Amino acid sequence: MNNPVDSTKNIPVKYSKFGFPDGCFTPEAKKIIEDYESGRLAMEDFPCDDSVPGIWQTWDENGGTKKLPGGKVTRPGQYGWKFLSDKKQGAPMGISVRFGPYDNEPHFHREAEWFYVLEGETLLNVNGKLQPFKKGDIVFFEENAIHDMVIVKPAPFAHLWGFPHDSDWKTFQYYKRENTMVHPAVQSVFDSVDEMRLAIDLAPNGKKNLPQGVVPVGQWWKKNRHLLDY
Repeated sequence: MNNPVDSTKNIPVKYSKFGFPDGCFTPEAKKIIEDYESGRLAMEDFPCDDSVPGIWQTWDENGGTKKLPGGKVTRPGQYGWKFLSDKKQGAPMGISVRFGPYDNEPHFHREAEWFYVLEGETLLNVNGKLQPFKKGDIVFFEENAIHDMVIVKPAPFAHLWGFPHDSDWKTFQYYKRENTMVHPAVQSVFDSVDEMRLAIDLAPNGKKNLPQGVVPVGQWWKKNRHLLDY
């Protein structure tokens, strides 16, 4: 495990203007995104290859998985996903859907990853602060960059994601605060992510006994949306 950085330096950009950021071009994703933006392809019709079952899934009550018909999320905190490709000699790619408010667990991994917003908006830690990440935006998170996707708006959010350089799940590992506790240098970087949240009165993930005015993600939109331009 390498020490992480607290955010990517790559600012989100509009795909329609800039295309894929340097270092993460994926031909299959390029066609899907451009067909989607032109209206030729709806999200529910994104093609899957023969390396995946092509079904929407979500978590069940026991921590396993179950089907999520149509990928429809309808209540706060609901999450679902669908793989589009998982070939051993390819670039894994899929769709994730969430209904806000939704607070992910900040994490990093050895593999680089890109995100493209299909629907909705979220906050994402880029260039040292939490910033809006909206429909039509694309961003590249380099290797070992912590991502903290926080959906404060009470509405659906969907994004396309992909790992452009590595498809070996045998070496894949999610690193979170909880499984890196014996590494003080790593913990200090997670502390930096918390500071980005505190800077806009958003409570760090899982923290209690917070300063006055700091609120969890479920309350943030109502009290603090004036801090953002959307």
